[in-house]
Amino acid sequence: MAADMGTIQITTSPRLFIPMNLYLDIFQHCKSEFPYEAVGLLSGLDSTVKQVWFFQNERKSRTNYYVGIEQIKDVINQISIQKEELLAIFHSHPTARPLPSNKDIRHHPKAGGFMVIVSLQNNINIKAFQVIKESYKEVAIYIIE
Repeated sequence: MAADMGTIQITTSPRLFIPMNLYLDIFQHCKSEFPYEAVGLLSGLDSTVKQVWFFQNERKSRTNYYVGIEQIKDVINQISIQKEELLAIFHSHPTARPLPSNKDIRHHPKAGGFMVIVSLQNNINIKAFQVIKESYKEVAIYIIE
């Protein structure tokens, strides 16, 4: 998922704070898209998620996702109007662990903030990563009220 991120500020903080209600919304979206990968964006300020933006996986695939550029541009514009930052791109792994694949790393946009992966395998699990060139580093997620 790549888009011209315009003048939006991108956070580089090594942690992500997600309010419980939004955390539950992310899981619900991922479960509703099962058996396909779900996808969306997280925006906010100071590493705290304020809004979740849900997309439909136009590819209807269990192993990757695609969102049209016009949908992405519209949401990026709304994030900018609200004076928020793009904090992360999230997607689900319906039957795999919440770790970035080589394909995930290759396709993560440089200006995409963190990569958040929700695993629906066995116990539901969520992890965040900072993509650095061809590798990644786990980022702490804090669930807040």
